[in-house]
Amino acid sequence: MIVNSGFRIEEKIDTGVEPVDLDMIKSHLSITFDDSDSLLEMLAVAAREEVEEYLGISIVDKTITCSWNTLSCVELPYAPIKQVISTTDGTDEIDDVTYTGTGYIRINANREYPTTVTYETGFTGGVPVALKLAILKLTTDHYEQRTGISIGGNQTIQSFNNDWKQTCKRYSRKNFLQ
Repeated sequence: MIVNSGFRIEEKIDTGVEPVDLDMIKSHLSITFDDSDSLLEMLAVAAREEVEEYLGISIVDKTITCSWNTLSCVELPYAPIKQVISTTDGTDEIDDVTYTGTGYIRINANREYPTTVTYETGFTGGVPVALKLAILKLTTDHYEQRTGISIGGNQTIQSFNNDWKQTCKRYSRKNFLQ
């Protein structure tokens, strides 16, 4: 029996537009000035990337190349998958693998050799509202808590989590990876 081993993401290249734009962020934060626009855009990208990592999915369109040293059967990570571009042994195309499913695709192989798969991911028909909201919530956290807080004496700080993880957890694929 072949066991999947040596998994690694070789490359992730964002090719799509951010699902949360500057106007959405400023509206959510009730910001009317332009002084923080660049910061807000950067924080939104960081928030989207964090949500993607937490869920194990691709929110924006991207091209991913991943590889295994040996491969039996596994769901391709960071779905939903739009299309598989190539399957190689590192240099040459191979044809001793099959793919099953749509969106969340499994690669089936009996390969005791390195296998590299390049594919396109991202949501067809737009990003779900819950994911946009999670990104907005996390962007808000990053913006409003961008410096440390120090309070002396016997005072305590109570943090109120905006629960972005709860907002988006139904889209999680982490249980299916590897």
